[in-house]
Amino acid sequence: MKKICVVLLFVAASAFAQTFPMMTQLPTGAPALAASNSYSSSFSFVVAGDNRPAHDGDPLTTPLLDIVKQLAATPPAFVVWGGDTVYGKQDIGIDAQYAQFLAAFKPVTVPVFNAPGNHEMVVRTMVACGTASDPYNGELPDFSGSMMASYKQSMAPPYGMFRYGNAAFLIGCTG
Repeated sequence: MKKICVVLLFVAASAFAQTFPMMTQLPTGAPALAASNSYSSSFSFVVAGDNRPAHDGDPLTTPLLDIVKQLAATPPAFVVWGGDTVYGKQDIGIDAQYAQFLAAFKPVTVPVFNAPGNHEMVVRTMVACGTASDPYNGELPDFSGSMMASYKQSMAPPYGMFRYGNAAFLIGCTG
């Protein structure tokens, strides 16, 4: 029992000693996240996401544009977007989709952070979805790394943390 407790203490100590990278806000043109009173427990933020167009080449969705309009009119402290910002699942044309998504947020004057979803991180397989020969439901991780490279170049690092008020926010892949 004593050995187990010592091991658990080492695991807990190493976890607390680790640093988590700082999350970078999306390049929407908004100013950097304003410092807040580190003891403040009262602030507002918005969490939304999964706004991808239904088909490759479709325009941004009406709900996304409505949310952006509301965020511009009544800005919270910051926004956390929950991924699936693009139709994605292929690296061809994805940079233009990211540019379209980021441009939509230009009227929003607060930082936006994104946790990439499966549409940003996986590719479609050539096997028909839902068949016995397709255990991956039509998609696989992007082993080439091109989807991740496009995401990092256009958006931000795929995970990290930031502090606001008396809270810490951990952001990572949602897919």
